[in-house]
This record gives sequence, C-alpha cells and structure tokens, in this order.
Amino acid sequence: MRLQVQGKITTWNDEKGFGFITPVSGGDRVFIHIKAIHRRHQRPQPGQEVYYSVSKDKQGRVCATDVAYIGKEPASPQRTLQKTTAFILNPEMGIWPL
Repeated sequence: MRLQVQGKITTWNDEKGFGFITPVSGGDRVFIHIKAIHRRHQRPQPGQEVYYSVSKDKQGRVCATDVAYIGKEPASPQRTLQKTTAFILNPEMGIWPL
C-alpha cells in the first residue's frame, strides 16, 4: 500500500482529462489523469480536496494514482432552468397567471 497524500486540485482541463494537484503540505504540483480517480462519474473541479498516492509513469515522471475525493464530491456543472410565468393584467379582475 502506498502512502496517501492530501492535496487540492489546482488546475483541471476537462477536454483533455488531466490536471494538477498541489500537496497541502507544500511541494511541487503532481500530474493527475482522469483514469487515476476512483469515482469518475463526477468530473474534478479546481479547489476540490483529494487523497492520492504518488507514483511514476512509464517515462519516470511523478504522477498521482488512487485519487479519492475528500468529503463532498464536486458539484457537476449543471444548467439551471428558470421558470417563466406570464400574467394577464385586467384592471377589473386583477392579475391572473397564464
């Protein structure tokens, strides 16, 4: 089992599926790929705190593995629908919703 490090996702490129984690204890940023995240149904967001293990890729570069969100998962970007209500204004009967 690898040592778990706590950090914060500081940058994330959703189109390319990677970003960087900055360790809470300080030090160099660590590369993170979407495949290293346990629960991929929610996309990472900058500012999200995570636990991760440090490893090296095939080229010997430092990268995060076994990444897990701490606490609440990041909110996925959602489009909010606004309900629009129309009214009829009749001086004798008042205001009536359509």
